Amino acid sequence: MKPILGTLVWLAVALGGLACQSQPKKPAGTPQVRMHELPAEYRELWRAFLRRDPAYADLRDVALEDPKRTTFLVENLVATMLAELTAGRIDSGDPKRPTLYARAQRELVEIGEVSAPALAEVLPLGLGMGPVAAGELLVQIGAPAVPPLLEQLARREHVVARRRAAKALGDLAQSGIPPGSDAQSVRAALGAHLADDPDWIVRSQCALALGPWGKRSVHEMNHSASFLIAGLRDPDSSVRTDVVHGLARLGDPRTFPALIDHLARSEASGDVSMTMLTQAALCAMTRRRDVTTPAGWRAWWRDSRSVIMKRFLDQTQKTSPSR
Repeated sequence: MKPILGTLVWLAVALGGLACQSQPKKPAGTPQVRMHELPAEYRELWRAFLRRDPAYADLRDVALEDPKRTTFLVENLVATMLAELTAGRIDSGDPKRPTLYARAQRELVEIGEVSAPALAEVLPLGLGMGPVAAGELLVQIGAPAVPPLLEQLARREHVVARRRAAKALGDLAQSGIPPGSDAQSVRAALGAHLADDPDWIVRSQCALALGPWGKRSVHEMNHSASFLIAGLRDPDSSVRTDVVHGLARLGDPRTFPALIDHLARSEASGDVSMTMLTQAALCAMTRRRDVTTPAGWRAWWRDSRSVIMKRFLDQTQKTSPSR
């Protein structure tokens, strides 16, 4: 469902207002109606949610079969969540009686396949906590959140959308790539933005995200590594820093030669912080502390490569997901 702001229930908007810059602005002409002005089926659905009516679950399931009512429900849940967040009504102190904010969040996650596009549209809106909350929900939703996040990452005209989408994609895979995700498309998009996005923060976020999205198999690790290795020559030192972090997260020993070369370049250019970072990454990935120079690392890799690669391939084969 492509989110299009439709009819917002007056009660939901009145709960806290949507004037904060972290929340969506309604386009001119979007109706905002009072509860009694709604069609009966819309009114019954929304009242059931607000009143914790046990009939709500069945009413919601029926509503989700109708695109217009689905849009109505999703947009009012998002509006309610943002309004309650703005008003500070997020914790009731009683886990047995969650706040309206918590209930709206729970619903948005539960119907994640249809709510993810609307939540992704919140990401570029302002500097408040609304986009943060939306990003956290997208991470909870999992695989259905990937396509709308990729749409936000592709928004060349909106740098904030790209930054937050790249971060959310990284967070999404941090505990494991969500089942059903098109991981190859995600890696390709992250790699493309690492290579040529004009914003250094976007490039940095993409570098950090590529590691988690490449962890399932030898092939996928190689895919992420190819983009990260190229990123070691990014003109911005902050991006190069996060590329090194991304390679360390990935943990692919096939990247050792590239990291050793990067260490040598950093040392030759007098970049002390990058030299220390790259040295630390190599030590962490290899669990060695006795090698301290590029020449020493090259000698170590020459002597240890066959044993390390056999161990790596054997271990990765055991942990790769079944196709």
